[in-house]
Amino acid sequence: MVALRLIATIAGAALAIAACGGSAGRGDGDTTPPATDNGPPRAVELAEITVWENDQAMVRLHADGTSEVARNALHDTTETAWDPGPTVAPDGTVSVGATEVARINPDGSIVDLLTQSNMPITLTPDRVTAARDGTVRGFALSAAGKVSKIEGAMTTELPIRVDGADTPLARRTVLAFLVVLFQKPDE
Repeated sequence: MVALRLIATIAGAALAIAACGGSAGRGDGDTTPPATDNGPPRAVELAEITVWENDQAMVRLHADGTSEVARNALHDTTETAWDPGPTVAPDGTVSVGATEVARINPDGSIVDLLTQSNMPITLTPDRVTAARDGTVRGFALSAAGKVSKIEGAMTTELPIRVDGADTPLARRTVLAFLVVLFQKPDE
C-alpha cells in the first residue's frame, strides 16, 4: 500500500506526452505488403490488468473498461474490500460514476475534463514523469511488469508489479489510469 501510494506523488494537475512513433524501413526486395490503415490510432488498449503490491492485488482494470480498487489502496484502512473504480471508455474517456473526469488521447496526452487543461506529466509506454522543484520524478513500467520509482537520475525497484499489460499501448493505458486514479483533486 505504501509503495502504490507513491504514485500519487506524481499525479499532479496535468499530463503532456511526446508522441511515440516512427516507421520501420522496408529494404529492397521486401515483398511484404505495407500495413493497412485500420483507422485512427487508438487512445487506449483495454485488457485484464492487475496491479499488485507485494502479493496483494490493489487495482484491477478489466477488458470492458470497468475497474476495481482495493479499499486500502486509496484509504488508510486495513480493510481489503473491493470498491468500483473509474471506467475507461474505448475512446479514452475516464469516468467516475457518471462524471467524465479525464480523457486519454491517442498522442498520450491526458486532459483533465474538469478544468479542460492538459496534465503536466510526460507519459510514454514505459514511464510517467513530472518535473517538480527541478527534479524529475515518476515511475517506470517494464515490459515484464516491474515498477520502479524514478527520482532524478536514480531508479529504485518497488514491490509493485503489473500483470496483463503485455503491449506498449496497454502499459501506457495502465500508467495513465493510475495517474488519473491517484490524482489529488486540489493539485
